[in-house]
Amino acid sequence: MKNSELAESFAHGEIKGSASNMFIEGDVMYSYGYHFALAIRKRGHFVLNGDTYSSSTSTHQTYTREACEPNVTIPFSVLMTALNEHNSNNALAEKAQQMKILDTQDDEYRDVPYIDKETGEHKIRQEHMLGAVLFEFEKKYFLSATDSRAKGFRLGYFMVELPKKVTNIDEALKTLMPAGIKNGIPYERQGEFFFVPCYEKTPRLHAPETQYEWMLYNYKTHDVISRNESTRLRERFRNEEDAETTRKALESNVYRQNNNWSVHKRPRNDLMNIAIYFETGSQNSHLADELAMDSKKRLYARGNIIHPEHKRLKLGKVWHRVYVNRAVRSIGASGRID
Repeated sequence: MKNSELAESFAHGEIKGSASNMFIEGDVMYSYGYHFALAIRKRGHFVLNGDTYSSSTSTHQTYTREACEPNVTIPFSVLMTALNEHNSNNALAEKAQQMKILDTQDDEYRDVPYIDKETGEHKIRQEHMLGAVLFEFEKKYFLSATDSRAKGFRLGYFMVELPKKVTNIDEALKTLMPAGIKNGIPYERQGEFFFVPCYEKTPRLHAPETQYEWMLYNYKTHDVISRNESTRLRERFRNEEDAETTRKALESNVYRQNNNWSVHKRPRNDLMNIAIYFETGSQNSHLADELAMDSKKRLYARGNIIHPEHKRLKLGKVWHRVYVNRAVRSIGASGRID
């Protein structure tokens, strides 16, 4: 059986089968092995994996997309976190049955000019942007979408848990707007951060207060692991149990010992990173030329705001009040996004 034919069989309800490099087990279809699920079949929709792996797996994803309708595409590296499932794709498929797809928007493509390095010719390539998906799971509401303002569509993917119940994507985007920004107020935006200019009156400002972070210190090896690096602990510790103990120690901010590791508090050295001043902000660096606070500890910025995945934001010499969107949490992708 050809791979394209296997995808058709899966679309028509087959629960077991294989082709040259694809196979079906229950409601999940895989590429090469259990490490990469192509799609989950659920009532009403097929959920396709928006992560990428290799050129041959991308071809398998094309077969899957063409065969399985209607479908939505969400990176499984993100979906696993949203659905609180990290054990297996089959377990993820069971939880996916409980997802309720509320609204979708189609994928988009844009033309991107570039210069061929070999010939020097000016050419056009197409860049793919994943469509938006609004879904509900266990009375929580999630938006999977792409920020078109990012440097590249693939760099702009995000998933957020929304602060309240919504019924469509337009409502979801509106509910992410910071409460302090009323209709008609001008603002600039970079990712989840909003900047409102103080044209009329600038409050008295002072240098930002020192921010602290919880970290692990190994008093034998002198290694340091900060809270922001805690998601990578599995690579640093000998086994899963050590990593989990350490993660809990970091997140609870309680002194514990894990072998030779102790939890400590230290001043942060990245005080120009806007994200560290907001609990719900991402930990990706949004670096400002200048930051300041007012008497109520509200943050202000001016100059350039730089982020690796977004275009440089030029605020100029005018101070801007900084707001963050109202997402309950942002869920990062661990895979490469299509």
